[in-house]
Amino acid sequence: MKSNIQKVYSKLPKTELSVQKVELGLVDDVENLVNNSKKIAQLESGVVTTIAKALNEYKGIVTKSNDIISKSENLTKKIITQAKDLGINPKDVGKFDVLQNFTESLKKIEERYKKALKGI
Repeated sequence: MKSNIQKVYSKLPKTELSVQKVELGLVDDVENLVNNSKKIAQLESGVVTTIAKALNEYKGIVTKSNDIISKSENLTKKIITQAKDLGINPKDVGKFDVLQNFTESLKKIEERYKKALKGI
C-alpha cells in the first residue's frame, strides 16, 4: 500500500517541474546573451573610438601633405622658370627629381585616405 505522501505526490502534475526547468534554462540563455551583447557593445565602442582617433590623425596627415604638395608645386614652377632662364635642365638642380618623386607620393596619401573613408 502507498503512504499518504506517495498518493499525494502521484497525483501532482509531473510536467510542472520540467516546465520550470525549461524556463530556468531560457532565463540562463537570456542572461548569457545579454552579457555577450554587452561585451560586444563595449568592444565595438572601443574600436569606434580607435578608428575615430586614427581617422582624425590621418586627416591631419592629409592636410600637412596637401600643404607640402602646394609648396612643392610652387617651388617646382620657380625652379623650372629659373632653370630655363639660365639655360639649364631643371633636373640638374640639386634634389629636384627627389622633390618631384616625393610630391607624387604625397599626392597618393589623400587618395588612400578617401579609400579608407569609403571602406568604413
